[in-house]
Amino acid sequence: MKAKASAPGKIVISGEYSVLDGAHAIIMSTTQKAFVTIEEITHSENIFYTSAMSQSFDFKINKDYSVIWVNDNPGKYGSFIEAIFQHLQIDTTHTIAVSIQTKDFYWNEMKLGIGSSSAIAVAMVNAFNDFFNLKMDSYEVLNNAIELHYRAQKYKGSGIDIACSFSGMETIQATMSSIHQKNWKELSWPKDLYMQVLFTQKEIPTKNMVEGYQAMKKHINIREIIQHLIRVANEISSFWLSQDVSNIIKSLKHYDLLMREMDEISKLGIFSNVHNQIHLIAKQQNVFYKPSGAGHGDIGLAFSESLEELSRFMKKIKESKVNASSIIVR
Repeated sequence: MKAKASAPGKIVISGEYSVLDGAHAIIMSTTQKAFVTIEEITHSENIFYTSAMSQSFDFKINKDYSVIWVNDNPGKYGSFIEAIFQHLQIDTTHTIAVSIQTKDFYWNEMKLGIGSSSAIAVAMVNAFNDFFNLKMDSYEVLNNAIELHYRAQKYKGSGIDIACSFSGMETIQATMSSIHQKNWKELSWPKDLYMQVLFTQKEIPTKNMVEGYQAMKKHINIREIIQHLIRVANEISSFWLSQDVSNIIKSLKHYDLLMREMDEISKLGIFSNVHNQIHLIAKQQNVFYKPSGAGHGDIGLAFSESLEELSRFMKKIKESKVNASSIIVR
């Protein structure tokens, strides 16, 4: 008996941080996918394999559904195994092998920051649903994936990454409140909007950035900026729906300025030196560049209405000494 499921990663195009306070966010799925496989085995213990460590670990499941690692402990890489048995409380008479394959989410052994954890959560719930015949409907799969992600990652995000991985759509618009009801919009990519994804070759845990954002909201100036961020994020979504490319880029620039103002007050560090260096090169080439998602490290996005200008920008990046690499995600 065997079950296998996969789910894509995600790129946040707009609505970073403010989505946690009700703003619309635009998210794009990636061709990079996480794969989860479960199969019955004859081994004396259950086995967990993760490609992130290229290693297998034996484990037992207690009566209270807690996971006991027999010899070595995979640490954070075993968090999804621990969380899913605790959350779903699965009684199994099988000895099983669970494999998580996320090699697509790494570049030179560095994690890209394009939603591998959300992809794992969705793929794992689907695989467990099939293998153990749990008979979950799509709403239950979605909400169990959201809960699994929360338990495994130890922080509560917006859920937009889960929605994107779950939806199977290329680009969606969603709010935090709409996700549990699968109430998101599929979006078409605007004609003449060109985008390049760049990896800054620095891994940053999203959890740290989100917790920092939540903590700083007591500052009155930050609360005022957040209200402006919400308004502009919603404008970006409206312009996207009307396929108004010039105003999409104009509003993305406005959002970026507000994020910089928030970052200056909060000292979160959303805009790293590398992000700022890329931003300057982009500006010189009539291209707009912004961090994607939590910022500080991971990836950024370059936008232009001209493919030629975007190509010139990428040539300048390659000629520069900036630690940035182009990544193909779609």
